Amino acid sequence: MSGWTRVARIETGAEDPVARRRGRTPMAAVFVHGGEWRRDPVTPQIKVNPASGCPVAVLADQRVITPDHWGFDGAILTGHLEIHRSVAEEVASFFDLARELHYPIERVVPASALAWNDPDLMAANHSSGFNYRTVAGKTMMSLHALGLAFDINPRVLPFLHVDNGTIVTEPPGAVYDPSHPAAIASGNPLVAHMESLGWTWGGNWTIEDHGIVDYQHFEKRLTSEERSQLLAHYGIRPDTLGSGDRPGISAATRRG
Repeated sequence: MSGWTRVARIETGAEDPVARRRGRTPMAAVFVHGGEWRRDPVTPQIKVNPASGCPVAVLADQRVITPDHWGFDGAILTGHLEIHRSVAEEVASFFDLARELHYPIERVVPASALAWNDPDLMAANHSSGFNYRTVAGKTMMSLHALGLAFDINPRVLPFLHVDNGTIVTEPPGAVYDPSHPAAIASGNPLVAHMESLGWTWGGNWTIEDHGIVDYQHFEKRLTSEERSQLLAHYGIRPDTLGSGDRPGISAATRRG
């Protein structure tokens, strides 16, 4: 059997404000992989930047998915992505569809693979999810900090922003080429699929309206009420959670 296939659901018994607002009991998927039954892995496998100050409750709500995906060399690879448990199935379905479409992803790794350093993760074309860190150049936490965002193929799908009136592309040297096999554009089936599940694709943002374009970035859309519930649940100040900005690097790893 290729990849992880959801075959059942079990209750976690934990509080989850995102799942609760949808009117269902918080669940965790049971997967079968290679003929072996497994419950989705939990926090002992997840490393967090010790200098980040990540709340224990945030870390406890992260899950690991290990999707099979096509690599740039045409081989099937197995990735390792950390994501909030409330959206783990939705993100797993992204990779299921990517595999069906033969969409190539060079690497899927935890942010800890490169010491939680976002510029290094982008430069290495690492696709990743949970990373308890701030929005670049700000004190607000990004949605990556809660595991409610993930990035795909950042060297192929760069982040554009304005610095002193000049459009800057990150990682350095990256170029968005819509003809690249790993490029994603508006209307792409992967974008349409995630939008149908309540996600936003940063490639639909514009320099004129948002000040950035973030082709690699997918984030879960949250209402103001959902955002407030999450912040209260994790004990995070209301003015410290960002959205619609490039998730940046933590204070411990920030450069420049």
